Amino acid sequence: MKFRRTFRFHGLQRPRVRQTWNKYNLFNILRNTSIPPLTTKTFFQQKWFAKSLARGYHGEHIKERQWERMFSRRINSVVNMDPRYMALHDGSEQAAGRGSGLKLDPSRKYTRPERYGPDAGNNLVDEKRTPYMGMTFAPMERRLDIAVYRAMFASSARQARQFVVHGAVTVNGKKMIYPGYLLNPGDLFQVDMDHVLYATGAPKNTRRNGVKRQASEDAESKSPEELEAAAKTRALANLPAMAQRAKKLIHGDVSKLSHKERRNLRAFVQDAHKTMQYLKEAQNPAAAAEAAAEAEAEAEAEAEEEEGEGETNSTPTYIPQSQWKAIIDEFVDMVRAMPKQGADPTPESSLPRSDESSSSQPSSSTDAEAEAEAATSEKTHRNTAPQSASDLSDKELERFHELLKLEEENPYDPSKPYKTPWRPRMYMEHFAHIPRYLEVNQNICAAVYLRHPVARPGEAEVPSPFDESIQQLAFNWYLRRR
Repeated sequence: MKFRRTFRFHGLQRPRVRQTWNKYNLFNILRNTSIPPLTTKTFFQQKWFAKSLARGYHGEHIKERQWERMFSRRINSVVNMDPRYMALHDGSEQAAGRGSGLKLDPSRKYTRPERYGPDAGNNLVDEKRTPYMGMTFAPMERRLDIAVYRAMFASSARQARQFVVHGAVTVNGKKMIYPGYLLNPGDLFQVDMDHVLYATGAPKNTRRNGVKRQASEDAESKSPEELEAAAKTRALANLPAMAQRAKKLIHGDVSKLSHKERRNLRAFVQDAHKTMQYLKEAQNPAAAAEAAAEAEAEAEAEAEEEEGEGETNSTPTYIPQSQWKAIIDEFVDMVRAMPKQGADPTPESSLPRSDESSSSQPSSSTDAEAEAEAATSEKTHRNTAPQSASDLSDKELERFHELLKLEEENPYDPSKPYKTPWRPRMYMEHFAHIPRYLEVNQNICAAVYLRHPVARPGEAEVPSPFDESIQQLAFNWYLRRR
């Protein structure tokens, strides 16, 4: 335990239940329900086996010597005191019968009015017994790293310890870097939101990154000119199909978007942005080159400013959500300006070429007439309802804007170490439990340590996957005097 080894941390041959949300740990918890009988072992072997099982879960990253100093044989417990019952009885019924109260019929189910009647007897007869042995590892719940894990701000106790050591946790407003700090009742601890989102969010898909890497390696075999020409041709030909994709995205309930629909929306915005860039280059190559040069100059200026401030330059590889609305509006205008099904489907045929414009110069009257006709047709087309299946009406455009606004609430940001848009990690719901001695506010990633855990009738507030018999043997192991 000196170096906190993780050798066979989630072993399947000799399973050990750990304080983590790992899927193998969930499998070991299911297997842990069938613990072999201990009747054939000696009492020392039973205590050793129970201690090894319990310590594998409760603070396995803590040294045994340190835990032995924390262990206390004094167990905190409370008894439910009903003020109504105490007002009706003076306590003499506790000594009725043979001195331990009257025994009620276990086969009969008593209602609440019968319990408070004169013949109800002891108020503790029909109560559940208090599992005192479930509080064996209660002193460990005061540790800061264990409390961070119990508040569901980390996916494991080791990760919670890492957050504390790296300075991502504050106690009562002050940074605390000691994971063994013992909390007092009323202490407030808070974890950095980015760390919590990373710990509780789904990880990035490394397999998909491998597929992208393989695709980029395959693309290196082709020349850049061939790739650019193929991309332009494909974008120009897929413009009507992209309009159909837009109609599919706004079909259905806009207020409820699944993860797949959000991903399709981001992909559509990126494809629309690329398509418009290719169309602009085909219409006016000189203007496109000038705009690209200006954008590159602005990026260099921003990089110099960031270097002057001492920050690292991280060029985003995605389109910010602030530009999505303008991109969609421009894309809709471009779709509406497409030729209809009866006209020439290739947009390149209607675009002037550079060699033709240089060799033959049309008259100014012809240009004026053509511009007037184009403006009149565009105005008429905007005022009329869409005629083809690839057109988008104003109502559909409003629904598309609703989609973009909904996406801004949980945006896509590839610079984050976790998967965006954020969603909970897998198998998290099976470990979702917050003990009663913690008051957690998930909105600000903070929690209050209300009091020390106690044992109640029928409940021990220390979460544990083991039953009372295992914890009783572990408690007896640590009771011995050295």
